[in-house]
Order: sequence, then structure tokens, then C-alpha cells
Amino acid sequence: RGRAAQVTQVAPGYVQVGHYEVRQSQLPDLKALGPAFDANVVKLQKRYGISEQAALRLYLGCNLDMQEAVSRYDGILQW
Repeated sequence: RGRAAQVTQVAPGYVQVGHYEVRQSQLPDLKALGPAFDANVVKLQKRYGISEQAALRLYLGCNLDMQEAVSRYDGILQW
């Protein structure tokens, strides 16, 4: 089964997302955190066989837009 959403305050200005501490300023919307966020990171991991960290970076880098994340990674694979 998937893990429960794990978002806790770890230090001022940071939140815990999965196993990583992420600066709040890197997140476009704190309300986006939770089960759907975690599920999308897992989907990227499984689809591309990448680490949680790589999936998290990809998803954050695409402003939490799953379609954009898939499109970018597919473009990398085609290159």
C-alpha cells in the first residue's frame, strides 16, 4: 500500500515531503501537498524507473504539473 501523506514542519521555512526537506518557497502551493502529490511522485518513479528524489525534482521543476513532467521526461527519452 502507499504511504500516508507525510508533510510536517521540520524547520522554519521548510516542510518534509516524503523523505526530503523542501524549502516552502520551492512549492508553488502548500495546499497541493498530500496524498495526490505523493501519488504523482510515485507515478513518475514507476513510469520512468527513477529515484524518489529525481521524481520529486522533476515534479517540482514542472510546477506540480503532471502533464508537463511527463512531457519533459518523454522528450529527454526521445532525445
